[in-house]
Amino acid sequence: SDAAGRAVQITAVGARAPGDGKVSELGVPSMMPDGRVVFGAEVTTKGEKGSTDRQQWNIFIGDPDANPEHRMSGLEIKSKPAWCNPVYHGDPYPVADVNGGIAFMAALGRDRDGLMLYSNGAISCLAESGNKTNEGDEIAVLSFGSLQIGEPGQVVFNAWLKPSKPSDKGHRQALLMATRGGIHELAVEGELGPNRTEYQRPFGLPSALSSPQGTLVAFTAKTPTGGALFLYDGTGMVRVMQTGTETPLGPVSYVSPGRPGLSADGTTAVLAGCARTPVIFRLRRGLLDLRIQRG
Repeated sequence: SDAAGRAVQITAVGARAPGDGKVSELGVPSMMPDGRVVFGAEVTTKGEKGSTDRQQWNIFIGDPDANPEHRMSGLEIKSKPAWCNPVYHGDPYPVADVNGGIAFMAALGRDRDGLMLYSNGAISCLAESGNKTNEGDEIAVLSFGSLQIGEPGQVVFNAWLKPSKPSDKGHRQALLMATRGGIHELAVEGELGPNRTEYQRPFGLPSALSSPQGTLVAFTAKTPTGGALFLYDGTGMVRVMQTGTETPLGPVSYVSPGRPGLSADGTTAVLAGCARTPVIFRLRRGLLDLRIQRG
């Protein structure tokens, strides 16, 4: 929608793309704080006579307040390190911060994937497979589609870490935060969180945003007693709700691995189940203050 709240078409499959070619596929869009939208799209350009058409993914910005022919524009890249050259094999799932920085994932070649940040025309690489976290663990795989951005330049995402000791059984799932100062572990499978709760797979998709306290992060993960909702407030992790929590509908029997809702005061919302009833719970300071149930 534009500034007046009217629905405006930015682009569509079959529409002309900036430069040359037509949009042949659209990725998952994300809102920018200034009202624009950032998204990945595949553009098909006609090959020369006798050659096949060329298809290439890229990142675009949509402006609903611009003239129709100028609503879709590409990133203006002025500089990037030679070793941080993104190659898009699919949707890069871009997200934006309040300063207009855009974070996304793409292949880097060299059999590596990378988490990149576009800011003021420059691309930098915040993390890549093979990097080590500040805690000393090596990243094996980045989870495309999981990234969220909080404070400017602070990107939260899911990943898989290589075994740190012989007793580890395969890769461990982890929730990480990448900044220009390094890669920080927020939660790692097999390690203990708040109330000595052990994190287990699967980790749900995280939500992150900027707040007066810094970057807030909410996510769900399995534990030895079932699913749980966690909140990171910039200083530490708290467990907000878990399977078995008593509610007016009975004990919680299921916690969804989808992205939780999150607001800047730390209020969270999560899709859950009580017996056979699906319900959305809103929790403020760990206390249930709203529920929306089927019917």
